[in-house]
Amino acid sequence: MIMKYLAQSKKEQGFTLLETLVAISILVLAITATFSVAQNGLSSSMEARDQVIAFYLAQEAVEMVRNKRDENSLTRIGTPSTHWLSGIAEQVSDPCYFGKVCTVDAVSKVFTACPGGTGTCANVYQDTNNQSNTFGLYSQNTAWTQTNFNREISLSQATSTEMTISVTVKWVRGLLTRTFTVQEIIRDWQ
Repeated sequence: MIMKYLAQSKKEQGFTLLETLVAISILVLAITATFSVAQNGLSSSMEARDQVIAFYLAQEAVEMVRNKRDENSLTRIGTPSTHWLSGIAEQVSDPCYFGKVCTVDAVSKVFTACPGGTGTCANVYQDTNNQSNTFGLYSQNTAWTQTNFNREISLSQATSTEMTISVTVKWVRGLLTRTFTVQEIIRDWQ
């Protein structure tokens, strides 16, 4: 009876090697799943951040074209010969003339034709060092930090008093190139 009790007691004292391996496998699976969920959440938040930046860069370009149109309309009060698209797309020599691709530097309010007029524009830069109290702004200022965002503006004329603005923002995340496009129709309001 005593031998039977000792034999039974030894069996119940510890884990077998198989039980230990199963327990470790379950623990590793639980930790791996947790890290996988955390990594997916981080990746999703970075993608969402990039989409928000792309949206604002596109909207900023639309607003810059609108602002130029409005400035021209106000100039026409004193100088009636000013065209509503002056400096943007009035003449073939203008940076965003119909059929050309251009970009805008919102800080300096300058429109620039992209290489060849139909090529890819340079990526935008961001002030990450608070140069000139412009921290966080995006510009074509090459002294700032280059981003992976590329903004292109193209204009097409529907009528003599109406045009379509199309802004495409492209960026690379990992191996994929993402694209965000905004289109808006504006009119000569005078």
